[in-house]
Amino acid sequence: MTTQLFSYCDNKNYRMLSGEGNAALIRRQRDCAAGEHEHPEAQVSLLFRGTSPFFLTHSESGRTVRARVVPQFSLFFPGGQPHRMNWNGDGELLNLYISDRSLQELADQSGYSLPSSKLAYHSDHGVYEIGRFLLDEFVSVGGLAPTVIDHAISL
Repeated sequence: MTTQLFSYCDNKNYRMLSGEGNAALIRRQRDCAAGEHEHPEAQVSLLFRGTSPFFLTHSESGRTVRARVVPQFSLFFPGGQPHRMNWNGDGELLNLYISDRSLQELADQSGYSLPSSKLAYHSDHGVYEIGRFLLDEFVSVGGLAPTVIDHAISL
């Protein structure tokens, strides 16, 4: 991703990149297959409704790992981790992309180290509610301000 502000919207997807290099992607669609890719930002994926998508990635040993995103759980990929998505069905998914700078700031402020694994999957009601806030903001306003994305990521 580039550090320019941009937005993209069609009947299936909405994406906004902030000035801090963070981004939010909202997917509303039926059947999606994304080829293997990677990006420098870390990715957090949250499902809000519909069929659970599958993400495929690789473990530290190189073994293929298949993870399913279900409501109330988030899936975390560190920056540079190759992954792909298969989604058969209908649903609503939020991907947050967190820049290295923002991730380091979060680690410094919290006193925790950056995640070292290639994949983290856990239930965190707070993370889910922050994602829900972004989705509700998108629906009520018709978009997301870049500062709202940065603020949500800092929370």
